[in-house]
Amino acid sequence: MRTYRIILNLIILNFICLFMLSCSIMSSQETNTHEKGKNSECSELPPYHIVWYHINTPQKDTELVLEEVNKYLKEKINATLEIRMIGWQDYDREIDAVIASGEPYDICFTAAYKNCYTQNAANETFIELDFLLKEHGKGILKNLDPIFFEGARVNGKIYAVPANKEIAHQNALMFNKKYVEKYGFDPSDISSLYDIEPMLKIIKEKEPDIIPYAVQSAYTNAPSLPFDTIMENIPGALYYDNRTEYEIINQFNTPEYKDFFTTMRRWYLAGYIPKEAAFALQLEDYEKSGKWFVSPLSNVPHSDITLKMRFGYEVVVVPLQNPIIENRDCQGSMLAVSKTSQDPERVMMFLNLLYTDKYLYNLIVFGIEGKHYIKKSENIIEFPEGINQHNSSYTIAPFTLGNMYLSYFDKRYPPTIWEDYKKFNQSAVESPLLGFNFDPTPVKKEISAIQNASYEYWGPLVTGAVDPEVYLPEAISKYTALGLDRVIEEQQRQLDEWLELKKEK
Repeated sequence: MRTYRIILNLIILNFICLFMLSCSIMSSQETNTHEKGKNSECSELPPYHIVWYHINTPQKDTELVLEEVNKYLKEKINATLEIRMIGWQDYDREIDAVIASGEPYDICFTAAYKNCYTQNAANETFIELDFLLKEHGKGILKNLDPIFFEGARVNGKIYAVPANKEIAHQNALMFNKKYVEKYGFDPSDISSLYDIEPMLKIIKEKEPDIIPYAVQSAYTNAPSLPFDTIMENIPGALYYDNRTEYEIINQFNTPEYKDFFTTMRRWYLAGYIPKEAAFALQLEDYEKSGKWFVSPLSNVPHSDITLKMRFGYEVVVVPLQNPIIENRDCQGSMLAVSKTSQDPERVMMFLNLLYTDKYLYNLIVFGIEGKHYIKKSENIIEFPEGINQHNSSYTIAPFTLGNMYLSYFDKRYPPTIWEDYKKFNQSAVESPLLGFNFDPTPVKKEISAIQNASYEYWGPLVTGAVDPEVYLPEAISKYTALGLDRVIEEQQRQLDEWLELKKEK
């Protein structure tokens, strides 16, 4: 279910918001080794070519940037790098084919929502990294908050290195400021998704060409449903406040889901939600035209500034909850080492540089100084006239790799940005499931069937395209027939074992 939500979150909104972090923060622990001479250990290492499959729109100047990267890597670890970028929509399909073929490669992007981290770890597609981190990843261990590893362990082991970025998510709403001001709305009074209904009514009546609630099936439940789901697209969750005391429930049977689906149906029939919402994959057309009023958002500090840069007009952001830390936040962007790698030690040396080497990190993320960006001072960059991070001939989504705290920052953000993020992280609430990663192997047949059913029911229900009085009971019955009770029973068994192990520690 939340796979759709998270995809939109990262593709359209979180991508932008997290870029702000990469352009705004410099770690006090950074190590700039650009001016240092050749690594003393380099001469002892045989040459090695690292192949990296990464999730990113393919970039025109990739080879040009890699020429500079490889000059540097040869000095540091006697290695060269090849980045094979795959677009967001195609990544799962193409990386699945690479893995299934047995093709040798070294690194790939993995996450809770793309190239499923826990399933690949359970299938031993990736190698265990605990020993390599201790031997060749000391910079990673030094710079990465241990809570990332807490949420990324599978059966007690680490199979991918999380990107060092924000450690929580905050569900919010963003409003098109033009219409907020035009009708004198006060978004600060909003504490729930359902509070916006009177505003939607006015927009529908007064602005017939505007979409009141711009949503689609990928991201509509976040502002209102207080659950941490154990596995994507599979019913089985705990409330954030753990009111069931670690008893896993089918959230489709809860009043919160029923109320949400009923509300979405009412809004759909009233014309507040686009008719194509259940099948749309993104909202870029609305965003470009500005013909929308309110939309869900995964918020970080100063996301309103980033969105203004993206859209070309102002928005108003209203958080609906405190930041929350789930496993999927710890697993939001990770780099795994393939079991087909011929030199995992060298690969870990490279990954370690992404957490300690400011020059290399910014070269891989932003490209070549003077061509892809202009450095205004030690840590401030601008883009050449007519170019920004969205239309440059080279850029990689910064939140998808390495240590974002090494990044240059953009002068359009306030100098307090790091302190603001620190406060954001400190205010986060930990999910009761943080650290528990479910092994789906014992019920993989049932899970496959249930996931297919979720694709059939989830989109129409969360966008109001179907009547929940009819389709919600039908969905619950279908899940039961496909073995959901067995899946939840297995989830509960593993959760109970995990809780016992925590007590012993």
